[in-house]
Amino acid sequence: TKDVGQNTNTFRGNGGGRNSHGFQPNTMVYNTLLQAYANVGDASTAETILHSMISLHSSSLEGGGGGPYQHVRPNTRTFNVVLNAWSKRGGSDGGVRASEILDRLEKMASDGDGLTQPDVVSYNTVLAAWSKSA
Repeated sequence: TKDVGQNTNTFRGNGGGRNSHGFQPNTMVYNTLLQAYANVGDASTAETILHSMISLHSSSLEGGGGGPYQHVRPNTRTFNVVLNAWSKRGGSDGGVRASEILDRLEKMASDGDGLTQPDVVSYNTVLAAWSKSA
């Protein structure tokens, strides 16, 4: 987990959406990173990265859009990976955290974000998280 965490900051760089090597991350790159955290059972960090993605994308859209992180837009898969991380983790808070993330996904969908629609995987994963929380 520590090695994955050390690489997280290389995605963000020094501004402008690119790191010192000229690499500009997008949703697919972040989804892959989230999957790595989910695979090692670090649901908390995966959720933190999800919130960071939402914030980066939102700040890029302020003032008319086209900002440096406009391509860091969470989609349904992004949310499902984080939901799955909480489901795999289990524990007493897994169901609660998964439900909170699902609520955020549903809110974004109701606000008109066409890339973030909960699907059958979303709902089943939350149910699985609750079943492991009991």
